[in-house]
Amino acid sequence: MVESQNAGPLVERLGVRIAEAAKLIGCSTRTMHKLISSGRTPRTYRLNGMVLFAADELREWARRGFPNREQLEAIHRANGTVKGADK
Repeated sequence: MVESQNAGPLVERLGVRIAEAAKLIGCSTRTMHKLISSGRTPRTYRLNGMVLFAADELREWARRGFPNREQLEAIHRANGTVKGADK
């Protein structure tokens, strides 16, 4: 969460950078890049030159046991919750 010095939590972060995602799942940044290029992570998004994961998609990916992107998108289609570019 983003925190103000005085006000406490303001907004939950929506995007997670690759290096942060790697730390969250316990792998190196290099391994995370390999996972991305092989289609084994949720979609990434570009914002102002940064490559990000949507935080909610990253959490769901971990909660479901790290399925590959195709499996994760099939789950979304089956549940009627298609995310990313497939909307």
